[in-house]
Amino acid sequence: MYWTRTLTAAVMLLLSGIVSASARPAGEAGTRPGRIEAGMLFSVKGCGLVADFPMRDGGGGEFRVLTDFEQVLSGAAPGPGIRVQFFRIYRLRSFRTASGMHIHLSAGPGLTGGFVRDHGKDPGYLAAASGTVGAEFVFTRIPVTIRAGVSGDLGVHLIYRDRYDNTLTFYQNGLRTSLYPELTLKYRF
Repeated sequence: MYWTRTLTAAVMLLLSGIVSASARPAGEAGTRPGRIEAGMLFSVKGCGLVADFPMRDGGGGEFRVLTDFEQVLSGAAPGPGIRVQFFRIYRLRSFRTASGMHIHLSAGPGLTGGFVRDHGKDPGYLAAASGTVGAEFVFTRIPVTIRAGVSGDLGVHLIYRDRYDNTLTFYQNGLRTSLYPELTLKYRF
């Protein structure tokens, strides 16, 4: 238990340090600073609502409310779980195409919580440190952004049955599904 918390903290410190050292603020090149974007995320592991917003220091934040499809698509589970995520997004590199479209490579650390299934186990509570990497395609003629990326979680899964019968395990799906692609369609307000 102690080593899980220590490992999680060490990985998050390492990721945030690497990203912070090489990042540019999200308000640069391609979008007007201060614009809010909202849309939908689609993936095999889940789908849901996404909102991007500027932060005071010029960076960006991304808030997600997602369904979790573990064992739902195969018919083994009666309904999906729910995940809530927050990511601090840093732009690593920006490009402009000849047609005027902007491409931004981005990454960032985050936090995840929810009530989900984990690789064949009963539903339980999720608490995890997260990370995301992706590429944004910002269209200049229409207020639409498309993001393709991946995200992973390093955390714990708690199955609470009653006061004396609980199971706390490593959240396996966080790493097992980390390379499943995610496609986000967002509208810029």
